[in-house]
Amino acid sequence: IFLYISIVGVGFLPSRIHTDISQTGGADNIRQLFFVSVFLALTLVYSRRNGVASLATLLPLHIYLLFGWAALTLLWSPVPEIGGRRLMLLAIVCISCFMNVKYFGNERAVRFIFSCLLIFVVLSVIVGFLVPGVAIHQPDDPEPSIVGGWRGIFFHKNESGFVAAACLIWLVFSRWRGSYFLKGASFGACGFLLVMSGAKTPLIMLPVSLLLYFTFVLGPRKLGISFALIAVLFVGVLGLLLFDNIAEILSNPVSLTGRIGLWQSLIYFTQDNFWTGGGFGSIWDVGTASPLLPYLIIWMYGAAHGHNGYLDTIVAIGFPGLLLTLFSFFIWPTFKLIKRPALNIRTRDMILCLLLFIFLHNLIETDIMYLPHAPWTLLILLCAIAS
Repeated sequence: IFLYISIVGVGFLPSRIHTDISQTGGADNIRQLFFVSVFLALTLVYSRRNGVASLATLLPLHIYLLFGWAALTLLWSPVPEIGGRRLMLLAIVCISCFMNVKYFGNERAVRFIFSCLLIFVVLSVIVGFLVPGVAIHQPDDPEPSIVGGWRGIFFHKNESGFVAAACLIWLVFSRWRGSYFLKGASFGACGFLLVMSGAKTPLIMLPVSLLLYFTFVLGPRKLGISFALIAVLFVGVLGLLLFDNIAEILSNPVSLTGRIGLWQSLIYFTQDNFWTGGGFGSIWDVGTASPLLPYLIIWMYGAAHGHNGYLDTIVAIGFPGLLLTLFSFFIWPTFKLIKRPALNIRTRDMILCLLLFIFLHNLIETDIMYLPHAPWTLLILLCAIAS
């Protein structure tokens, strides 16, 4: 239940109603009620098994520090009630992930999580054929650029593409215990949904993540060094040849489907609010009170995020918050997995590759502390397993 409502949503084939920055920052009350109900049930079961005192040490200290800093930024937020509600939801989802993982154990949690994700992928492919008018983005969608993309049972085609890519990484590293026909069919379903979703970021970052991981981590050291030198040389020569084109793209606000303009606005805001940020959960979908509003061009008002997880994080909770976020969800889990692995080597490699994939994914999309969102929920679950 927790995985479904945190990754897919409440109900089946969730509505594509979108709120833009000019609106009031309203919440999905039904979904929040589900989160709170599941959280209370998990807390009751977990505390009965491990004792109430165990809840205090459930999360690593640095995550508590991150929550504390995020709460502090609400002091200068123009909409502290909205930011506070979103911070509470973040805490509920994070604590629920850790309780689930610690209750089931690492290996069982991994199998259960990715089995559920695979089921979501298969359901998405099925509904794409049975009810294309709902499972595929239509011409009347709020975002014209995503028309034709398969979202399946998810809210957006980017989420369906991400989940399909994550399942492919799991399938690459997992030791399959069933028939090879089922594994092949699983590969086919995930690959089909990834391509049909039209989600370019996971489609690009998936092979990049696998190539980097197999070359630098699993491959011979000399091969990794040689590959790095060749890659640097290739990128350097390509950059010189295409310098004018690259400069034109980076100077045009509408390039990369408007991402360049959004990133420029976020950078300008960061220069003025480097240490403090604008307040957790107080930047996007909060109405005209957003402190980012003066930095945006009118056509950007409908954006739900800045399409860069690191820029969105520093804009919301400042540079200290960005450091705590990177340490909590990327650096510390990687260190734990490498230095003190509590998993078999295949599972460890799969999680490390997924962390790399999510890290690269956030260069173009926003997953970090973006609730409720499939990539963010999966990142917390991976951190819980690593911890």
